[in-house]
Amino acid sequence: MQKTHKSKETATRKSGSKEKKSSGRQTRSKRKITDADIVEFLSAKSKDDLVTTIMQVCRVDAKLRQTYVDRIMLETGDHAAMIREAQKELRSVTSEDAWYNSWEGHGSLPDYTRLRSQLRSLVDAEQFDAVVELGRELIERGTQQVEQSHDEGETAGEIMSTLSIVAEAIVPCSLTDVDKILFVIDSFLQDGYDLCDSFGHVLDRHYPESAWADVAEKLKSRLPSQVTSKKDRATADFTRSYQRERLSGWIIEALEASGDEAAATDFCIEEATKVGAYQRAVDRLIALKRYDEAKELASQGLQNTDPTYAGLINRLQDSLATIAAKSNDHSVAAAIAAERFVRHPGVSSLHDLLKVAKKAKCEAATKTVAMNFLETGKRPEFAEASKTRANKTKKAAKPQADHWPFPAPPRANDSNSRLDHRHAQKPSPHFDVLIQLSIKQRDPESVLRWYDELQASGVRNRFQLNRFETEVADAVSSTHPDRAVELYCTEADRLAAETNTKLYPQSVSLLKKARNVLKSQKREHEFEVILTTFHDRHHRKRRLVELLRSLECQPIVSKRPGNK
Repeated sequence: MQKTHKSKETATRKSGSKEKKSSGRQTRSKRKITDADIVEFLSAKSKDDLVTTIMQVCRVDAKLRQTYVDRIMLETGDHAAMIREAQKELRSVTSEDAWYNSWEGHGSLPDYTRLRSQLRSLVDAEQFDAVVELGRELIERGTQQVEQSHDEGETAGEIMSTLSIVAEAIVPCSLTDVDKILFVIDSFLQDGYDLCDSFGHVLDRHYPESAWADVAEKLKSRLPSQVTSKKDRATADFTRSYQRERLSGWIIEALEASGDEAAATDFCIEEATKVGAYQRAVDRLIALKRYDEAKELASQGLQNTDPTYAGLINRLQDSLATIAAKSNDHSVAAAIAAERFVRHPGVSSLHDLLKVAKKAKCEAATKTVAMNFLETGKRPEFAEASKTRANKTKKAAKPQADHWPFPAPPRANDSNSRLDHRHAQKPSPHFDVLIQLSIKQRDPESVLRWYDELQASGVRNRFQLNRFETEVADAVSSTHPDRAVELYCTEADRLAAETNTKLYPQSVSLLKKARNVLKSQKREHEFEVILTTFHDRHHRKRRLVELLRSLECQPIVSKRPGNK
């Protein structure tokens, strides 16, 4: 009995001991170590113990060690060492590969945190010249890093943020006003990724006009002395041309800031004749209301610009139209719109043509010629200038269906022959435009007429990428329900025959449209026949059959012969 009592007592003591330990562990696990706890812990250490602790951490954490290195150099005033360390960090971080896989959520991106901290310390220490020189190197190396990066803009963002610190050092540095301006311009010329946007405020400051004049002369001295010949201009290196255009743009801005607007304009015109930068000069002359000079230069630009550069040609033509409109002559704009309409027939280009023809007071005649072109495919001719002037004196001149009521537009040298070559093949109606135009005008009879002519023409291959069955059916569903149902079902059958499961929902959607048309005519029973026939034709396509069940209350399979 005594042993039993002792054993129970021992077990109770052990149980209580375990409960106390368990309670102690729970208390410790719930407690959070705060900053105050760390301060109290470190305050209790001796100086030697603190040094030992910190050095142990520095050996493990390289970034913490670098922080102390930077702090020591800053507090000791060793600016030369700070600059060397910053340059070392700059070259290290800009040499890292920059990539990030957004799908997998990992990558290797350069960390510019330390470099920014170093540059900030140098700015605070008023080492502005050193920061500017470091910025010059960062722009060069950082641009190369961004060019080779495969990320989502993170690297560019890091560099942009770092250069914003460099921007603070430009104004207070010891460079002359001219050199400050040139530093910013050179940065912009080298920067193709907007990394130096923060430098813009430097150019917004007030500088003497003489400083801007010196900047213009220094930039002019960088222009290549070799001028691209007219013969080789079309094959000139695009990069060189682009770089020269950017440089000359800054020269123009410098000349304007120097107060010499006339010199800026003369330089624009000189660059136009030298390297073919006509549009900039034409725009400037128009802004100055020197319309005669602008017209002459734009015409010269058309003659000297390769017709393959359609964008340049179009802009010069538009400038000539703008100049002509200043004297209330809208025929030039109408002729340009007519040529573009013939080159790219469409509802939109026809609308643009008629809009400007209305200003030229020849909308009806222009519409007659445009519709004749769409219906026959035969390219209209432009009227001779003498005949156009003669027609203006007649109040009721009968329009010619194959001649525009205005002279030909200003063109590049061989653009006319290019158009002739394009239309050398046998002309055919532009059924696609006629159908779309009839749909827009809500003319179902014309819609069906042009669609049927397209079907009978034998030129379907020309429009194989543009199918009109659904659009036509939508347009005629209320006036010609039988044709609409036929077109919906034909297109649904074609899509189902593609055996592409992604197209099956479209096929079923067309059948729903057919059902809605029949329902509006109170002929729902006819749809059951259509659906059964369609199912029998495609019953092996299980995914399609599943979608078809949504078209009726009972499964189609149960209605097939032989099923109960």
